[in-house]
Amino acid sequence: MMKYDRQALAVRRHQCENIDADPLVWTNQRFIKWARNIDLGEYAENLKDSGVHGALVVLEPSLSGDTMATALGIPPSKTMIRRHLAAELEQLILPARSLLEMQAMYSTR
Repeated sequence: MMKYDRQALAVRRHQCENIDADPLVWTNQRFIKWARNIDLGEYAENLKDSGVHGALVVLEPSLSGDTMATALGIPPSKTMIRRHLAAELEQLILPARSLLEMQAMYSTR
C-alpha cells in the first residue's frame, strides 16, 4: 500500500485521468466520468456528492455491482443495465484488489 503522500497521489490521479486504471486514487468526479464512459451517462450525475471514491470502491470488500447500482440510482428492474455495470466494475476493481493483496503479502515478509 502507499503511504500518504499528497504529491504522489496527485501524480497517480493525473496519470489515470483518461484511462481506466488505478481506481484506488480516483475521486468522485473520476467515477462520474467512468460511469459516462461505460454508457451509464443518464445515471452518472447521481454519484455526485455520494461519497463514492476510489479508496471506498477498492478497499471495501462488500462493495459490489448492486451497491454501485444503488449509488447510481439504477432501479432494480433494470437488470441488463445492472449486469453491465457489475461486469464493468469487476473488470475495474478486481485487478486493483489483487494488487493490494499481493503488496500486503510481500510487505509482511
